[in-house]
Amino acid sequence: MIQDISAGMMRLHDKLQCPVTGVPLNLNADGSWLRTESTQYGKSEGVWQLLPQNQLSNYYAHYEKDAEVFDYFEATENPATIHEHRRLQESIIRQIPKISGAVLDVGCGNGWLAAYLIQHRPNVEVCSMDLSTSNTTNTRKRVRSERHLVIRADALHLPFKDESFDVLVASEILEHVEQVPAFLKELYRVLKPAGRLIMTTPYNEVIQYSLCIHCNRKTPLHAHLHSVNEQFILNQVILSGINGKVSTHPFLNKLLVMLKTHVVLKFLPYRWWKGLDWLANKAIGHQSRLLIVIDKLPLKSF
Repeated sequence: MIQDISAGMMRLHDKLQCPVTGVPLNLNADGSWLRTESTQYGKSEGVWQLLPQNQLSNYYAHYEKDAEVFDYFEATENPATIHEHRRLQESIIRQIPKISGAVLDVGCGNGWLAAYLIQHRPNVEVCSMDLSTSNTTNTRKRVRSERHLVIRADALHLPFKDESFDVLVASEILEHVEQVPAFLKELYRVLKPAGRLIMTTPYNEVIQYSLCIHCNRKTPLHAHLHSVNEQFILNQVILSGINGKVSTHPFLNKLLVMLKTHVVLKFLPYRWWKGLDWLANKAIGHQSRLLIVIDKLPLKSF
């Protein structure tokens, strides 16, 4: 029954709206359906299925298959990759303000962010969102908490009311999105005034292509559509029409990775590692990742 749902979970449910019409979604008395007067959305293995029912796009099927072929929950045995993922995640976590109340993880992958926040930030409520059934189902199994809601949804049609979240995280997502201005505008819509959008993406990537055996067309490897740098971000922000303070930080030096310095650097606390990474970037460049932080301007009071 609805009265048995925790206050934190109810707050997360209260943020939901129909991704097509924008009409608020209400829980059934038994908590089994989300409804408007004309539409209803159900759950599969505890995950709300909130994709737009009138526009099931080809890229939905692509990322559904992607998560089946490339298991995001399979632990890598490569120590260099383990170290790289750790530093990437630490860089994101340090951008999330300590007072954050509600966090949306757009493209949650294996749910690492929810796992961290639920364990270490007792005042935070987290919504994990992804396009794939596999990722969302396994994320819910990994992080079971009354402060954690998992949904399957599209970042271009977010099923949330305006100004719902204090922080949005979209890690390694931007390079996959065809319509970047629309993507940024939609993320900004659900971000509260004075909220923060945190993104990471490959930096100045040289995109490689292969010839698809099925469609006989050039296909970008890893489905990366954009080579992203500081100017690209500024251009996309202007095109999106959003207003905010943009800061960019290239990091994760490629040479340090190639020289297998993780053997030593893995023992360093984040601040020391960050200093060495910064020095290497200043001296030789060749960073592999770009951290993007956009702080939404607070509403002016008159």
